[in-house]
Amino acid sequence: MHVTLTYHARVDESVGELVARRNGQLVARSKADLKRFLMCVRRESGAYCWIQEFQSRGAIHFHVLFEHVVDAERVALAWCRATGQLHDPQALAHAVRVNPVADQTAARRYLIKYFGKHKQKALPPGVERAGRYWGASRSLHVAPLAQVMSCEKGGKRHDKAACRVRRGLQRFVWGELGFKWRGGRLPCWHPQLPERALRVLNDLRRFYREPGFLVELAAGFGWELADEATEKRRAAMDWAADLTWA
Repeated sequence: MHVTLTYHARVDESVGELVARRNGQLVARSKADLKRFLMCVRRESGAYCWIQEFQSRGAIHFHVLFEHVVDAERVALAWCRATGQLHDPQALAHAVRVNPVADQTAARRYLIKYFGKHKQKALPPGVERAGRYWGASRSLHVAPLAQVMSCEKGGKRHDKAACRVRRGLQRFVWGELGFKWRGGRLPCWHPQLPERALRVLNDLRRFYREPGFLVELAAGFGWELADEATEKRRAAMDWAADLTWA
């Protein structure tokens, strides 16, 4: 479910001082309100991720993706209780919008649009700091499936095979998500995408003969691959042994 959470907080928009004060007060309390709301609905919501946005009027609001289906009336009541708006019938009726997610790709595109909005970094009047712009539930665990090193830490030389593998996997993910994803963490509830991405990654590493893949393959057979320096030392030792024997 895609849930949008807003504050009523109506003031005279022609008075800049009132608008700035309203914006600052909402930002100061918004994270605590959001935390109370999420704790209230965590049993029925499942895993979630959220992102904050500033409306054109300057007030902050949140977009939340829930893993499970939630009741619209229940969510509206929880949000208004968390924000102290239970006495406001307008807030009960319009402060929360709940929409089912019919398409995973469309939901991702909607959220990623707000991640990339540069105007969100321009704070409205009365707001000096906005804190975190997004967050996710602790149940969304990050578990690395594979690692490809295109450049050693602190080094300047890039491995060409590893770079080709990375670019190939990136194009595959772009096609699956429907938009250009540069990297980082992105919640994905599609049950097959991680497995498919791992298969594509292994095929790419095998095709381009990526060094890390060769090391892992050799380790699986109990072999040990030697680098170029080791091979030169072994050749020198063999030559010295032959010379001594002669």
